[in-house]
Amino acid sequence: MRVLLLGGNGLFGHRIGRLFALHHHPIEVLVGCRNESKAQEAAQELQTFANERQHGSSSLNTFIPFSTGSLSLSGNSDYSQYLTEILQRSQADLVVNTVGPFVFSPSTTGVPRCFTIAEECAKNKIHYVDLADEREYLNRFVEYMDPVAKENNVCLITGASTTPGITMQAIELLAQGTNEKCYQAPALESITSVEWALSPGNKIGKYGSGSATVESILRTLGKPISGPNSNHQSSHTNSEKTTVWSDLKRYPFKWLTSSRYVARVDQVDIDLVNQQFPQANSKSVPVRCYAGIELFSITWALHVLASLISWFPFLRGISIAIGKKLTPLTRVLGSDTGAFTVRVDGKTSDGATSKRSMDLLAEGDGPFIPAIPSVVVATKLLQKQHQAGAFVCGTSSARDLFSFEDFTEIIERNNLMLYWSVFDESTRNSKYLYKRIMGSAFYRMPAQIQDMHSNSEDIKASGTCRVVRGKSVVSRIIGYFLGLADEGEAVPTTVNLVTITDPKQELWIRNFSGKMFRTVQRDTETSLMRERVGVTKSGIQRYYSPLKWSVQDLLTTDAEAMIKGYPVGLEWNVKSFHALGGLIRLPQFLSADTIAEEKIVTHNGKEFFQFNVKI
Repeated sequence: MRVLLLGGNGLFGHRIGRLFALHHHPIEVLVGCRNESKAQEAAQELQTFANERQHGSSSLNTFIPFSTGSLSLSGNSDYSQYLTEILQRSQADLVVNTVGPFVFSPSTTGVPRCFTIAEECAKNKIHYVDLADEREYLNRFVEYMDPVAKENNVCLITGASTTPGITMQAIELLAQGTNEKCYQAPALESITSVEWALSPGNKIGKYGSGSATVESILRTLGKPISGPNSNHQSSHTNSEKTTVWSDLKRYPFKWLTSSRYVARVDQVDIDLVNQQFPQANSKSVPVRCYAGIELFSITWALHVLASLISWFPFLRGISIAIGKKLTPLTRVLGSDTGAFTVRVDGKTSDGATSKRSMDLLAEGDGPFIPAIPSVVVATKLLQKQHQAGAFVCGTSSARDLFSFEDFTEIIERNNLMLYWSVFDESTRNSKYLYKRIMGSAFYRMPAQIQDMHSNSEDIKASGTCRVVRGKSVVSRIIGYFLGLADEGEAVPTTVNLVTITDPKQELWIRNFSGKMFRTVQRDTETSLMRERVGVTKSGIQRYYSPLKWSVQDLLTTDAEAMIKGYPVGLEWNVKSFHALGGLIRLPQFLSADTIAEEKIVTHNGKEFFQFNVKI
């Protein structure tokens, strides 16, 4: 099986290559780049990566450099013939296109040139997958490509990316609520609104500058966002009168410790949702799509620029030229953490209102998100799991090629740093803290750990623990003021967890051989758990009563942690510390590196609850 990967040294192409490197079936990947030297470098890096994952032995998958030259529409007088020569030279079974062109431009004679790569693949009996996300391109793809795909018995897939591939499958998951592995809830009989927001991390690593992504943003700035297009021919009027990159607002992404801002973008989900989920009253479903750059200064500048371009269109070309030059320079700023939220509101068959969301946090592996759908689709096509035709990834007609469950399986199988969960009324309004902050991920954990954090207002446990303390003077002083346990082996320990409903919080009282260590936990707006350490007995009563604040509270420290649920147990990932009773956030280099976990272990045929924490 041979795959031609166009743009193999780009931001997403390189991640697609890495996912192919982890594949368990033999695949030859032609790493397509404009020139031979870049193709050689990218192919060598991917081959080394693949071999390392085989612990030194040769990988099943091979990566071969492949020079394509420029695939730009401009400068190629006979574009179709040029592509045919490339495809025949590659002898590929499937092409993954990450380079475009993905901008629709109407043609008065035949198929628009933006579809030429897909068309030539079909004529050469080659399957095709692309990562397009431009609204008109996606709306017209099936119309133009389905006849040629069926005529040549191949499958042509567009939109195998974050949107619409993942967004539409997430919307379907939330609306139907029937996926046993991912999420279970009553199906929505009607949908009242859909919204998603995306904020990628600004640092993207060695491969790819992100210039193409910024260019696609600048190309649409200030343009009006039309209403749902139900027939692929004409769009309804835009009742909201919104434009691309308008409606700038702070977005409450889950598990982030700092604010992110997003603005409106024009995406095909506006049309696909209304086609896939038609409402009984024939009214269109409002679909709002948001995106933002991690750095607020850039997001705000784009918002202002969008307004200026609507008045002075000549600024668009200037902005694109400047943006492509500046983008690589800004990649050293920010972080590699991205956030993604999909929300669906509707009503169940009994008339109850339901508000649901799928939330995802990417810690370093964000660029893999748009890469995953194309790899899943390509793998299934190579395994002959297809029917002839042209399809938009993420829609119901292409569900057998890519589903939300496929997405989560790739994350788990490759240990990607992508963590997701679903939130609805059953978790959001729970009186139990860990259900509220973990959502559906709470139910991934072993039953014993679930019971520890629910189904009781007063839980007691006993056992022994091993305590190791730092040796430095500073460490001992901090430990003394926080009331940490004394060092020792097999220290007799009791833990008392009390769930308090008003206000919603959890009180943890730990007794290490007579040494009391009390903390109070609560949730935040972004589903982080905030725990106050160094709380005195009287301080517990004052924790949520500002009028009863005492100078003793200055000796306490607040830690904000993300709580993750896995089949093996629970993991705490502390994100930030706030000193002096939570008044001052400590800079990262002054914060303690804290990791904690809860597991169920078996010893001598008995099951034990094991809690490990390292500060």
